[in-house]
Amino acid sequence: MEMLSRLLKNSFFSNLRCDAGMHRHFSNTQVFEKWSASRTCAATRRAEKGQDGLFQQPVRDNCGRRQRGFTYIAVLLLIALHGAVIAAAGTVWHIAQKREKERELLFAGDQFRRAIRSYAASGPGVAGQLPRSLDDLMRDPRLPGTKRHLRKIFVDPMTGKMEWGLVRTPDGSGIAGVYSLSEETPLKSANFAPDDKDFEGAATYADWKFLYRPIGAAPPPRPRAAAVPANREPTHGDA
Repeated sequence: MEMLSRLLKNSFFSNLRCDAGMHRHFSNTQVFEKWSASRTCAATRRAEKGQDGLFQQPVRDNCGRRQRGFTYIAVLLLIALHGAVIAAAGTVWHIAQKREKERELLFAGDQFRRAIRSYAASGPGVAGQLPRSLDDLMRDPRLPGTKRHLRKIFVDPMTGKMEWGLVRTPDGSGIAGVYSLSEETPLKSANFAPDDKDFEGAATYADWKFLYRPIGAAPPPRPRAAAVPANREPTHGDA
């Protein structure tokens, strides 16, 4: 019994000393935290206090607003720059496409001119006879069988249509040349092939007339013919 009382007494005092040590430990920690918080609060209040002694908005808020303003301006400049780059790229692409179409027009027009020359040189009867329609170039009606001077009726690359202006002879019986129906201003104005020297300084693509010229003949006049569909039979009313 006496031994039990001694054990209980020792356990009680041990717990009491442990509780006291923990109390001292937590008390010191709490005091340090309160002291640190008070100093931080005082420093913050001094920073927020203006020269006139009145409290103002924290400096960090003003810095944040300025930073957001600079970011907004940078985004606007970036968008403007991006739009300018896209516009410049679109212009370059448009010019490149137009130059490619010009090359296609020069090729197609020259094919028509060569076909008319071949038609005039190979047919029987009157020398220099010209086709009455563009279809005659694909199948020469004067000869038996199938004689082709042109493999196909080209599409006008400037208009995207299979329709060409036809330059007819004065009596309207034959086709002396073709031209595009586009009224756009050409990009190319010089450095043409010898057969296309008349195109220099032309105001529109319609002025690029691909005319058949007999060898040794003087350049014929360049009348402005009316537009005639490629598959239409000629009439005396076509000018």
